Amino acid sequence: MPTLTQSIALWRAYKGVCPYCSKPIESIAALEVEHVIPETLAGHPARLKDLLGRLGVPDLQINSYRNWLPVHGRPCNRNKEDTVYSDTTLLNYLELARKREPHVLEEERKILRQARNRDALAPLIRLIEVGELSKEEAISIVEKAKSSAHKKSEPLVLGFGVNLDELIDSGRLPEEAPAPPMLYDWLERELEQALRNTGAVVAKPLMIENERNGESVSVRFAFWLLDLETLPRTFPFAWELLEVAPFSEIYPDESADDLFANGIIAKHQELILDENSTDPLPYKRCPNCGSSALKRVTQMHREGDIHYVSCECGWGERF
Repeated sequence: MPTLTQSIALWRAYKGVCPYCSKPIESIAALEVEHVIPETLAGHPARLKDLLGRLGVPDLQINSYRNWLPVHGRPCNRNKEDTVYSDTTLLNYLELARKREPHVLEEERKILRQARNRDALAPLIRLIEVGELSKEEAISIVEKAKSSAHKKSEPLVLGFGVNLDELIDSGRLPEEAPAPPMLYDWLERELEQALRNTGAVVAKPLMIENERNGESVSVRFAFWLLDLETLPRTFPFAWELLEVAPFSEIYPDESADDLFANGIIAKHQELILDENSTDPLPYKRCPNCGSSALKRVTQMHREGDIHYVSCECGWGERF
C-alpha cells in the first residue's frame, strides 16, 4: 500500500479531483488510493499474467503510480471494490495513470524537498531537546541561519479545517471546551499540540491564514523536518487535512525567515515549559542555561503565597 507521502503526492498531482466521479476530494480523510487492476489479483498469478499480457503491460507493478489513482473512499472505491473492469476501461485508466506518473513523482520530490537540509537543521533541534541551548543562543543561531541552512530547506505548509456545526452536533467536544469565540483558539491549540507530537519544528499558525466564519475554522502551519509518516491518521476534534504544499508555492513572494525563528523559539519553549503542570511557575528547565536542576521555594505572606524558581546560573523568577 502507498505511504502517506505517496498518497498526498497522488492527491496533488491529480489536482485533488477523483478520476472516477470528477468531483473534488476535499480532504485526506476522504482520500483512498485505488488500484486500477485490483491488488487481490496478485494472489492469482496466472490470471494476473494473462490480464497484463492482454493489456500490453506485462511488467506493470500492481503497487506503483502506474496502477494507483486517488479516489473518494466512499462511494467511489467502495462501489468498485475488487471489480475487474473491461479491458477498454482498464486501458483508459492505466493510460491516465501513466501520463500522470511524472507529475506524481515531481509532487513527491516537492514534499521531500523541505527536509533536504535535515543534517544542517537537526543538530540545532537536538541541542534544544537536551536543554543545552538557551533562548538567547537559539535566537542568535536563527539569525545566522537566515542566510544558510533553512533557505535550502523550505517549510512544508499544511492546511487544516474543521466544521464547527458538525463538531458541536457530534458531541465530541469535552465538557472543558469553552464556547465560541474562545472555542476557536482552544481548537487550534489542541491541533497544534497533536502536530508538535510528530517531533517536527512547527511554526505557530500563519495568522493571516486563520479563517473563522462562524461555521468553520481553517488554519495553516509551517513545518521543518517533518516526516509525513509521523502524522496521525485522524486529528483531534474533527480537524481535517485539506492542503499540503511547499511554502514557496503558496507564498511565492514571501520569506519564511520569521516563521523559521518562530518555530525554533516555540520548540525551545516547548522543552522549557511544562504545559500540563499546575505549578504557577511551570519550568522544566532553566530558560537561560537549559539546566533541569531548578530550585523551588514558596513563602507565605499575608497578601498570598509567593513562589520562587531559580537556577545556579543566576536566573530566577517569582510569582
